[in-house]
Amino acid sequence: LRQIKATRRQQQLPLLLLLLLLLLLTASAVLADSKELALQRYLDSRAVSRNIWPLKVDSPEAAWFLVVDFAPLALVQLDSTSQSLKLLASLQIDWPDEVNVWDVGRHPLRLTHRRSSELWHPTVLLQNALDSSSGLLKPQGSILLRHQANNKTLGSMKIRRVFDVGCLADIRKFPHDTLYCDLVFVVMGAPPNAEAIALRPVPTSGYVAHSEWQLINVSTRTKVELFPGYLEQVPALTVALQFQRNGDFYQRNLVLPVCVLTVLHVVVFAVPAQPSRKLTLGSSILLGFILYLLLFEQIIPKSQQLPSIFFAFHAALIFSVATIVLAAGVLIMYHKRGWGPPRCLQMLLVRLLGSCVLLPAERTLSSSSRPRQLWRGAAKVADRTLTIAAVVVAAICVASFSRYS
Repeated sequence: LRQIKATRRQQQLPLLLLLLLLLLLTASAVLADSKELALQRYLDSRAVSRNIWPLKVDSPEAAWFLVVDFAPLALVQLDSTSQSLKLLASLQIDWPDEVNVWDVGRHPLRLTHRRSSELWHPTVLLQNALDSSSGLLKPQGSILLRHQANNKTLGSMKIRRVFDVGCLADIRKFPHDTLYCDLVFVVMGAPPNAEAIALRPVPTSGYVAHSEWQLINVSTRTKVELFPGYLEQVPALTVALQFQRNGDFYQRNLVLPVCVLTVLHVVVFAVPAQPSRKLTLGSSILLGFILYLLLFEQIIPKSQQLPSIFFAFHAALIFSVATIVLAAGVLIMYHKRGWGPPRCLQMLLVRLLGSCVLLPAERTLSSSSRPRQLWRGAAKVADRTLTIAAVVVAAICVASFSRYS
């Protein structure tokens, strides 16, 4: 029986220790709640109107000082066509509070929370918001009060939301185009002094990278401005974001196919002059160019600027049209009947250009050649000459497109 009782006591000991720990935690929580409740009652007894600045000075402008922290978190949407930005970010504002102070010896708490309806807090507007109803930024949750060593209090409010603003697009280097997006925050009621508001450097460590757009630069500035609809100047905090498009997708699906279509022009002249498949192949390539031009028009933003790749597309399109026209001319020469080609044309095409493209006159002309044979010989020389010219022009077009890779 003694062994059984000892075994039971050993088994019950951990349970008793656990119950004791729970009692201690409950007691500490109740004590903390009582301290928090006592502090809340003390602050309620000292409460003043939330419309009054919490500064005990004759000139509040002298002691007004706000510290703003802005942190981008994730890019929700960035449309280069409509030039708009939706960015998830957090905004934290700290300010000195000389009214809601307490004695730490009497109320041993370093921080407490208060409802935003009970305390004064800055009124912040997003001046360039696309939606006017979302311009007013309200604090989320409660306002945090921190006790400082100099017997003062620091108020803090935090806002986390999606900001929707317009952007300025620079598409001259498409597909590596750049968008400049500014978020302009206005603090209502602040004195017209840029030094009264400080904006800390923007951290990007918590930013989630986007698959298409890269955040390449973030800058901040504070300036006193007079906005339309305001009676006086107000301090404005501007966060300038710079995004650059990752052009790998467009290089593989837009630039590379156009380069392939450009090279195919050489095949148009490489096809023998006898069949009429030259025009069929050239027309197919032209239709492909038109299709990619339509896709390109849907991708680029509507702007007065024209990207440099736009001129490369048009040059390739002109080259495609010229290929069809010249191929048609070669076919007309090949099937020409009646009188032979003029003497000057024979000298230019057959004798001069023929020797340059390795088609001697003996292979294309003879003294007993009939007019139809003369035209066919001239067509062969023209076809070989245009093939070499197409190779050169295609190489130039591909080199111009390679600038955007």
